[in-house]
Amino acid sequence: MIPTIASMYFAMALSNAGAESAAAIEMRCGAQFVQPAEIVDCLSRAADQAQRDLTATETRLFRHLRQVQNRYPELGELNVGAIEPAWQQASQSWQVFKNDSCAYYTQLHSAIGEGDLERAACELRAVKRRLDDVAADEAFWREKFPVGD
Repeated sequence: MIPTIASMYFAMALSNAGAESAAAIEMRCGAQFVQPAEIVDCLSRAADQAQRDLTATETRLFRHLRQVQNRYPELGELNVGAIEPAWQQASQSWQVFKNDSCAYYTQLHSAIGEGDLERAACELRAVKRRLDDVAADEAFWREKFPVGD
């Protein structure tokens, strides 16, 4: 019965993961679970949810930018078709940076037996920071150029 209750709690907590800071998630996972593998799993699932939130936010941002391009023709230099490849390149570069950075922290914390735990925490923190940045971009464009969506 306890695993079912814990699973339900975790599912409810994940539904609010977009609003919860990485530090709060790390504290919650550490307080909720005792075994390092369980904490890693908790952090990894939160990072996966944050990645899904990031993907959805990126999709909304570019949908809004296409609507802005159509509704505000005076923004002649806003060419979403030309921006998307640059965005893809930036996203790939960010992914490499995240992987390299987290590999460093994994190696550093392996000396004290917490490499996997630190990798999961690093990935969560990185994705949450990227999500915050993209969400701020989306909020800027929505506020500055409303399109009624």
